[in-house]
Amino acid sequence: YQVITMTEACKIILIFVSATDSTGLSCNKHMMKMRDMAMLCNNGYDQTENDIA
Repeated sequence: YQVITMTEACKIILIFVSATDSTGLSCNKHMMKMRDMAMLCNNGYDQTENDIA
């Protein structure tokens, strides 16, 4: 596996799955950089991993 930042991943990845239980994993600035038709899935315990509101 290659580890890259979320900012770098937004440019090339189409499916994002978070399962970290950490807060602020992705935010609105990441959403704006994602490719068209990208999917963001949260498999963690809480709803605070992806701050997209």
